Amino acid sequence: MSKNKTLSCIIDDIIRYPEDKNIDSFGSKNLFFKKEVYHLIPNKETSTQNILTCIQKTDAIWHQLILLTAIDVNQFTGKELNKENLKEICEKTTIFIIGAYDSEGYIF
Repeated sequence: MSKNKTLSCIIDDIIRYPEDKNIDSFGSKNLFFKKEVYHLIPNKETSTQNILTCIQKTDAIWHQLILLTAIDVNQFTGKELNKENLKEICEKTTIFIIGAYDSEGYIF
């Protein structure tokens, strides 16, 4: 992400719901699709600590999904996503990072 300034990081949070009170404290912006929560870390706000904190807070050992995507983050921040938004995010994703081996490794 430091080499490609168009990329932002989206982390799937399988263990939280939009109505949870403590989801705003991860150093990220929140995105919602129905009952699903995603954490968006825009490129200009990216730091190793932000990403690490978000990964640690969303760790569900059996599920971890991180996207590096070239979306325009300003159009998505703080709003309910729809299927078209999700499609655009996926189409502009350059790297999928999936947790493997009970969170002991990753597949890129």
